[in-house]
Amino acid sequence: NMGDSPPTEDGVSPSGSKSRRLDGEARLRFVDLPPDLVALVLARLEDARDVSCADRVSTSFHRAVGTDPSPVERALRLRAAATGAVIPSCLPEGERSWTQALLWEEHRRMFARQRVISAGLWHCAFVDWKGRLLTCGGGLDDDALAR
Repeated sequence: NMGDSPPTEDGVSPSGSKSRRLDGEARLRFVDLPPDLVALVLARLEDARDVSCADRVSTSFHRAVGTDPSPVERALRLRAAATGAVIPSCLPEGERSWTQALLWEEHRRMFARQRVISAGLWHCAFVDWKGRLLTCGGGLDDDALAR
């Protein structure tokens, strides 16, 4: 009988049922947790790249249940709310999924926080023949600002 087969490494027997430990207690796997709890755990990951990796680990992380968003989408919404980001009510044009759109927006926000290293009225940036990025620019001096 296939239902009596020993469980595999991932805790699922060949018949598809959850494994039981030798003492008779059910083994709880991360993917068996409620989607809201999974979302809270994923929201605590260090950055968007980690959330993206988690999304690729298991199809259960990016599978929506009914009309509820997937745990990964929920996690990304929690992360956005924690930073004060505004999430549009409709999926932005050109986007295929909320998960991809939210991951991209978090990635964009991460780089938008970079420090300004130079300021002025005008700047030029160009790449030389060796592939180096070169910049130049200028602005008003203090005397011109005082006038």
